[in-house]
Amino acid sequence: MPRSNTWQRLLLPMLLALPLCTLQAANPITRVVYHLNDGDPMQQFRLLRNIDNHFEASIPGSLEIKVLVHGEGISLLLLPEAKDRVTQLKPNATASNRKQIDQLRTRGVIFIVSGATLKYYGINPASDLYQVSQQEIVPNGLAYISELQTQGYTYLKP
Repeated sequence: MPRSNTWQRLLLPMLLALPLCTLQAANPITRVVYHLNDGDPMQQFRLLRNIDNHFEASIPGSLEIKVLVHGEGISLLLLPEAKDRVTQLKPNATASNRKQIDQLRTRGVIFIVSGATLKYYGINPASDLYQVSQQEIVPNGLAYISELQTQGYTYLKP
């Protein structure tokens, strides 16, 4: 058998497989961690809006977002009922923000809370925060961001 026929027989399957590889690479999952440590209600509103806009600009199913909340940013999840117990912060888990948080959660957004922040402000997550489970609390927020970056997450701080 001539050498050129052998080469063609090997090349054809590789060329046929190329579109499959291209399709798989065309829609990778983008992993992002948004960082919130600002207690300003307008900054928190902008963060939630930015995340919503991020989803709108992305291919459905191609985006995985975590929001790391620590420091004064915890006020985004702080319920109004907690204002007498947590006097250093202005609770910002208003009905409007809770609705927006719920909508983002239905899109798969996970809000991660720094355990160090909870300890510093004396916050009880079960009674003071809006729907934060034990699984969403990490020992240290900044260390967690670093860990996520080693896992391929893009860091965004709007």
